[in-house]
Amino acid sequence: MAKSYVVSLGGAGNNALNAFIKQKSIDATTITIDTDLNITTWASEADIKLFIGENTNGCGTMASPEKGKNAVLMHEDDYTQLINGADIVVIVCFLGGGTGTGGLPETVKISKKSGAKTFVVSAMPLSFVHHSHRDNSEKVLPKVRNFADGVFLIDQELFVEKYREDGMNTVFKKVNEAFSDVIDCILENQEKGIECKQICSEVHDKCAIFLEKIFVKQERNGRKRQRKRSNKFE
Repeated sequence: MAKSYVVSLGGAGNNALNAFIKQKSIDATTITIDTDLNITTWASEADIKLFIGENTNGCGTMASPEKGKNAVLMHEDDYTQLINGADIVVIVCFLGGGTGTGGLPETVKISKKSGAKTFVVSAMPLSFVHHSHRDNSEKVLPKVRNFADGVFLIDQELFVEKYREDGMNTVFKKVNEAFSDVIDCILENQEKGIECKQICSEVHDKCAIFLEKIFVKQERNGRKRQRKRSNKFE
């Protein structure tokens, strides 16, 4: 059986991880990583909680990607030990904030350096948030694609459109359920022993209706292939 890890970064990523834990059907070790002491103390249901907020006094990064990056780097050895021997690592975060946005590229690099297949399930900021959050996300995404074996972006706007009248709590609940579905699909296909490219293809076929984009690492020439959603969300 593969040694699988699902790792969240930041507060919103932790919410998605909690949703996965509640409905997971595949055995995996779960880890939450955050600069906010409240998340790692009581708000996470993960097997392992890694607090990395010494440089933020445990109060989060205040949406500073640079602080998020530095916090992850300060704890590189701790994280490396936690995922030692992993066959696959699925990293979960929402882009736009500080811990997730700044820490994601470094977490992906460390995971790949450990020898694990490394996938990212994430989402771009919603359209109504400040433009700086999207700008930071777009700066980070190419760095993530350079190292991850596959990157899956959930399209949050689809859920806003469909569930707006039910309130944003329902929107976020449905988004987190979509995260769980993608994570499950990745881990299920890992158990089959197939290659990263094929895992990405299987996830695309099953979850395309709510994926904004998929970036697949091409092993032969190092180029990345981008897939766009071909189905409508119904």
